[in-house]
Order: sequence, then C-alpha cells, then structure tokens
Amino acid sequence: MKRLMFIIIFITSVQFVNAQVRFRTSDFCYRTESNGYWSQWSKWQSVDVLVNIVEDRVIIYSQQTQIYDVIQNLGKNTDNDGDTTYSFSCVDAKGIRCRVRLVSRADTSTLQLYVDYSDINWVYNLKAIPQ
Repeated sequence: MKRLMFIIIFITSVQFVNAQVRFRTSDFCYRTESNGYWSQWSKWQSVDVLVNIVEDRVIIYSQQTQIYDVIQNLGKNTDNDGDTTYSFSCVDAKGIRCRVRLVSRADTSTLQLYVDYSDINWVYNLKAIPQ
C-alpha cells in the first residue's frame, strides 16, 4: 500500500523532470451514455496493455495507442469509502477534451485508470512495473 501511495503521489507531482511511471493492465471494462442515461459497466475483460505516464502525458498502448496530454491537475479527492482519486483534465490526440482519473481503492488496494468522455467511460485495472 505504501508503494501504491508513493506511485500516486509521484504521478501527481507538478514538477516532472523526465519522470516516467509504467504500468501493465490486467482488466478493462466500459460503459456508454445514451439519451442522458449511462449503461451498466460491461463485464471485465482480460487485457495486457502497457501504460506509460511521462511528464504531463498518459500513453496507453492498446490496439490503438491512446495519448492524453494533461492540461490541468483537478486535484485529489477521498470519498467516504476511503478511495482516493486524482483527476486530470486532458486533451486526446484528436484534440477532444476528456478527464483521466487514477483511483486507489481502499478496500482492495487496487489502482485503476479511468478515461472519461461525455458519452463513454472506460477503466483499466493497473499493476505497477518495478522501475
């Protein structure tokens, strides 16, 4: 848990100097919005994808590489369950704004990466890669 918190604090540091944090994903799921209503989350799917966080950029090496440039750190929030969320306003490679969130689940010590658009959200379960 201490290592997980160190990684999250490191990622959210404002002063990145050639900093890089790498993760592997284990699972993925998504949900979509239609007519103001969100679908249920899909079933978790096994997926092994590399995720790099380099300076102010998040890169997900999925089947189609996803690149998110951080334009604003939206801060840290801890909810009633003890889950800690670090949120970032981002722009993707197509110039579309989105939000990227790193969530540390207090009950399972799971680290998750969410990508939120206005009409679709997806989430990856992450495993840190030792540096």
